[in-house]
Order: sequence, then C-alpha cells, then structure tokens
Amino acid sequence: MLEDREKNSPMIVKYGASDATTRVVGVIGYPLTHSLSPVMHNAALSVAGVAMSYVPFVVMPENLETAINGLLALGVRGVNVTIPHKESVVPLLDELDKDAERIGAVNTIVVKGSRLLGYNTDAKGFGNAFAEEAGCLLAGRCVMLFGAGGAARAVLAELLKEGVRDLIVVVRVLERGRAMVKDLLIGYQDVKVAVCQFEALHADVQRPDVLINATSVGLFPHDPVLTPLGFVTSKMVVYDLIYNPPTTPLLDEAKRVGAVAINGLGMLVHQGALAFKIWTGENAPKDVMRESLLRALEGLKCSS
Repeated sequence: MLEDREKNSPMIVKYGASDATTRVVGVIGYPLTHSLSPVMHNAALSVAGVAMSYVPFVVMPENLETAINGLLALGVRGVNVTIPHKESVVPLLDELDKDAERIGAVNTIVVKGSRLLGYNTDAKGFGNAFAEEAGCLLAGRCVMLFGAGGAARAVLAELLKEGVRDLIVVVRVLERGRAMVKDLLIGYQDVKVAVCQFEALHADVQRPDVLINATSVGLFPHDPVLTPLGFVTSKMVVYDLIYNPPTTPLLDEAKRVGAVAINGLGMLVHQGALAFKIWTGENAPKDVMRESLLRALEGLKCSS
C-alpha cells in the first residue's frame, strides 16, 4: 500500500525528490495556477546539483498560519511567498531582514533551526531587472506605480532607493495607498509623491516616464486595461510585474503606441536568484532559470 502511494505521489513523480536527504523548498500562495517558480527553481537546483526539490503549496488565506507553522514540523528548508500572503505572513515569522522589515512584506522564508526568517528579494530583484532590461536609470525619473500590495511595497521601496524624482501611486483604496506611502517615505522627504485612485486617471494627469503595474490585473483572461484610452504614450517605459501570461492588456497597449514594454519575467529571475542564494548558499544559474521560463511559456502558448 505504501509503495502504491509513493508511486502515485505528485511530488515524487513531478519534482524528482529521490531520497530522504532531499530537502523541500517551494512557494505558498493562492491561486498558484499561474506560477512558474517550480519550473525555474527545479531547473536551477538540478543544474547546480543541489539536493532540493521545489514544490507549490496552495494555501488559502484562512490556512496561512497553520501552513507557516507546518514548515518547521515538515522539515521544509524554505518557501517563496506570493499573492495574497506577502504582508499577512510578516507577524507569523520570528525575524525579518532589514529590507523585509522596512517594506513590511516578505516573499522569501528560510528555516534556520527552530526559527523562521523572512526576507524580501522582490525589491532588489525589481531593481536588478529594470537596470538590465529598461535601457534607462530610475534616478531623476517621474514614475507612476499601480498597486498597494506586497509587490507594490517592494517596488516603491526600490524606487525611493534608486532616487526617483516624482512618484504617482495609483490605487483602488485611497487609505491603503496613503498608508503605504507614509510607511516607506521616511527618510525621502525630497521626493514628490501623490496618491490617487484609478478613477482619477484622465488626460490632465501628469504622464510619467515610467509606468509600473504591481497589481494582479492582467493575470486572468478578460482583465481590463488599467489606463484610459490614450493615456500610455510612446515616450514611456511600461513595466508589468506579471509574467504569465507573458503579455497583458497594459503591455499590449504599450506596444500598440510604441512604448517600451517589459513583463515581469526578468524580475522573477532576479528575485528567484536571490532566494536561491539564501536557501542554498550558492549563486544561482540565472541563465538556466530564464531559459526554463521561456521554454515553459512557449509550451503554454503552443498548448493554448
């Protein structure tokens, strides 16, 4: 009976956990149908020869505390944290690194002994990816940021660190956006910041040099364009943190008008590489990670 269960175990078959020495890392979130982190990390772990297997853990919000406590009991080495848990996981951890503490959001957890340590690799991952792909610096730019969740908090922290000149934060709930800005603006009094709701976007609103979407809008079919018609111009860099699907209505609009359009695949690779280092102590094979994602996305496109 036990042999039959092991034979049919999705973890063993799909992720190749070969023996009792293999440690488990993974990702927790809800939903996870869009996540390609398992593809990326398992490719990297295999090439690096690390005895770890990366698995998805679908965790609904009401089960988050139970799941986090279970990491210790199950001997899990660590997990990534994604939508919608990046902020709510913070009080469940024993210690935060300085970036996670300042941002107020965690996307990477490592288990050390009996302690759960939280990190934020999203901020630096975004900064590294933008520098690599956008062809311009963030310093001195006017930037518009959509969102006020965990990913938006990380991006906002990096934008401030990189020295943006003006920030326009666009949110659904005004109070949440203002609270995020208040938390992160300490020490950056020279930056001009405005917070508004999506309904306020119109022809008279200042056009940014860089437009960043850190919401989940665009993740699912039939999601709307976040900007009114004609808002995006050819002079903008439009960066959408979503990578699956590889294009979104916002990126489609950016391409239509001739703007620079970048999806979140580069950020996924860079933040994942930082998490890989935290868990394994080794430098991640970023080229392998990127190639595995591109192959997976191409496979999804062919099967759709």
